[in-house]
Amino acid sequence: MTDGSGIEAGPGDRPGDDLEIWKVALRRHWALLLVILVGTVLGAYVTVQFVLVELFETKASVLVKLGRENTELPATVQKGAVLTGGVRREELNSVIQLLSSRSLVTEVVDRIGLQAFRAPPLVPHTLQQKVTHWIRGTLRWAREQVAEGLIAVGLGRRLTEREQLILAIEGSLSVAAERESDVISVRLRFPDPDVSVHVLNMLLELYLDRHVQVRRDLGLKDVFGGHVVARKREVEQIDTAREEVKAKFNLVSIAEQRTLLLRQLDAVKGEIEANEMKKATLDSQRAIMRARLASLPDELRQSQSINPNPSVQARKDRLAVLQQERARLATHYLPDSQVIQNVDREIAALTELLSKEAPTLVGAVTFQANPLKASFVQSIEESGVQIAGLAVSIQQLRGRIGEIEDQLKLLNEGEVRLKELERQRQIAEESYLAYVKRMEESLVAEELDRRRIVNISVLSPPVRAISPVYPKKLFIVGLSFPIGLLIGVSLALVVEYMSDVIRTPQDLVRMRGITYLGAFRT
Repeated sequence: MTDGSGIEAGPGDRPGDDLEIWKVALRRHWALLLVILVGTVLGAYVTVQFVLVELFETKASVLVKLGRENTELPATVQKGAVLTGGVRREELNSVIQLLSSRSLVTEVVDRIGLQAFRAPPLVPHTLQQKVTHWIRGTLRWAREQVAEGLIAVGLGRRLTEREQLILAIEGSLSVAAERESDVISVRLRFPDPDVSVHVLNMLLELYLDRHVQVRRDLGLKDVFGGHVVARKREVEQIDTAREEVKAKFNLVSIAEQRTLLLRQLDAVKGEIEANEMKKATLDSQRAIMRARLASLPDELRQSQSINPNPSVQARKDRLAVLQQERARLATHYLPDSQVIQNVDREIAALTELLSKEAPTLVGAVTFQANPLKASFVQSIEESGVQIAGLAVSIQQLRGRIGEIEDQLKLLNEGEVRLKELERQRQIAEESYLAYVKRMEESLVAEELDRRRIVNISVLSPPVRAISPVYPKKLFIVGLSFPIGLLIGVSLALVVEYMSDVIRTPQDLVRMRGITYLGAFRT
């Protein structure tokens, strides 16, 4: 067979010859492959054994549970309500942010002190220890020189031992929430497991203090205490004003006092009405008697030679009595009443009889003063005196009505002022009780904060690690075998490809553009 240039194709140009080329390259450069493989494994071993620093991982778990911080209404809120359906993701993130904050790490370093992080100088005794000490010292010196070089060219910044330690702890600290739970895991990788435990314990302790300080409402006790004193003083002032109003308006029992005054007012009005009715009756009687007095003679015949008819005189006397009786009854009954009508009929009958009777009998006549007229005059005078007394009594009773009405006005005014003070006192008392309750809540919250009773609890405290988590020596050394083998094979192929020595027909065939005579014999 020939290729496009007219040269006969050798066995190396056939598709199945690539594997043969690999085999030839490995056979020729097996020593290089072995050196690379051994060197890689040995380098991995030296690195994990003498170069890399072992890191121990210390772990702690924190449980975020429902507590007064996320279920109760804060003391500074006056109105409103808090609804919660459990621990929210935001609250977990807040805990994570505070646990991993640089300020908290800085405070941990300052609390523990730099001396606790300085490892005591190790005096190597065995060969391995000496080699390790020399290699790590050399690497440390090299890192320091590189850092100094970066600082010299302005690409780096000189850090103090404290700053380096803070950055180291911050970089090796891991805080994350566990999936589908309210647990937050805190991990710290550090060369010294005892120091790592100490750091995590201090971190959790300072976090709990910081958590309390962040959630605490400072000064609430003093604020609420001041309001309690002010509201109590206001209640006392209102009580004093109430007593002054009661003393000024003579308030004891307002309802009973009003009832008593109204009864007195009704009684006085009733007495005035009765006196006015009695006065009207006396006026009527006096008017009737005055009218009757004008018709009565001043004298009456005492004797006559012609004797008076005794029946006439008796009937006249009876008529006068009836007329007087009618005048008296007219003050108590209506003119059309049955009693008045009976008296009127009797008077009419007597008048009719007198008109038919002969007034006198013939005889000697003797005159005397009319006793009925004298009786009427006396009755008129007595009625006048009674009427004057009733008028004076009515005037006094009307003055008493004015006094009672003035007392009622004062009672109403005092009641209005007392009710206003009662409303003010109720408002002040409610405010006082509300501030007392808030102050008690702030005192309880302060006591809980002082005892550090929060919704964060350490689920599992940090425990000293038994074995290092870094480096994974067995994994690195095991991984160095395939890596060394891959590097060795690749390097062998490169060397084989770059070699100009012709050892096989395939080598000759690969060199295109060269015409040769002869053949290889196997």
